[in-house]
Amino acid sequence: MLKRFFIISSALLGIILFLWLLYFFFFSQKEGEGSPPITDIEPSSEGEDILSPTLKQFTDIPLLSAKLSKDGTTLYGYHPLTATLYAIDTETYKKTVLLDTNLINPLVGIWSKNNPLSLLKTQPQGGSQYFLIDSDLQTVSALQDDIHYLTWDSLSEKIVYINRKSPGSLSFYTANPNGSSPQEILTIEEKEYIDMTAIPESPLIAYWPESSNVRISPLYSVNLSTKKKNTLFSGKYGASYLFSPNGKTILVSWAPEKNSSRLSLATINGYGGEYTDLGLPTLTSKCTWNTENTSLYCAVPTNIPSTAIMPDDYLKGEFHTTDVFWKITLATGEKERIIKPEDIPQSFDATNLLLSPGEQKLYFTDKVSGNVYEIAL
Repeated sequence: MLKRFFIISSALLGIILFLWLLYFFFFSQKEGEGSPPITDIEPSSEGEDILSPTLKQFTDIPLLSAKLSKDGTTLYGYHPLTATLYAIDTETYKKTVLLDTNLINPLVGIWSKNNPLSLLKTQPQGGSQYFLIDSDLQTVSALQDDIHYLTWDSLSEKIVYINRKSPGSLSFYTANPNGSSPQEILTIEEKEYIDMTAIPESPLIAYWPESSNVRISPLYSVNLSTKKKNTLFSGKYGASYLFSPNGKTILVSWAPEKNSSRLSLATINGYGGEYTDLGLPTLTSKCTWNTENTSLYCAVPTNIPSTAIMPDDYLKGEFHTTDVFWKITLATGEKERIIKPEDIPQSFDATNLLLSPGEQKLYFTDKVSGNVYEIAL
């Protein structure tokens, strides 16, 4: 009896298995006809890694001081280890080596209006050094080694640089891009380390003491024509500044409390007045202007440690942020997310934001990896 039951059960199991195999090989294939097979998503272009519907990894190599061409078709940048100068097509993602500079320890690239022409600051043993990089002529030219700060004149293809004749003074000079034919503008008393930039569409250079939570950073200007210094803004604690493309509005980030992790963001006009709080806790280094001077795009940190002293600890590299991205329309104060948090699949510490013409794409550099990423707007 038991043997017969075993035989019948085995037969039924064999019939069920046969019918299941018949369905799998015949009917299931019929149901799937006309549908493409499911495969892993591959990047659509060389160097492109799709992270979400609106976010892509733009480069597969780290880039230092990335710069977007005026027409938005090319992104330039230096490799942070080899100092090789790259150009990357923003549509095809194709990389081109423009120049192997054979330099070491690059720190920052400073771009002229003519994008292939730039100044590269390096830090070899014994101190820093600036080099003029001309990718068209394929040349690398060392500037004099006593330059402490440097920027391009916004009205010409000349440079403005500073050296210290004494520990408590700063002397401003103009010169040709290779440092030749220097002309002294003026010497001022200043003991602190400074940040410096050209004020767009003007003969003015702006500078301010490096941002620190424990001191006020006033904003000063130096007129290259009249050779006079002026105070533009009396300053805030831990302040840094970012000028709009027309130079008429200035973005200010600062620390509203001493020994605190809080940050504040505001705008002032080109004369230091009309202070307007924007209600976003971020840094000017995480923001960029649109070309019409009407909107700002900013990365906003969400995980600043409560014990951090801002902006000092962040600038020292003691932690990395996890950023979300916002747009601010200045006329109305309206704020809107430019990418949903769920479309940001990993943490980014964003810096060097670049906006394409027509505001179709936003690029940023992740400080952790050094790679450039692209957000479709």
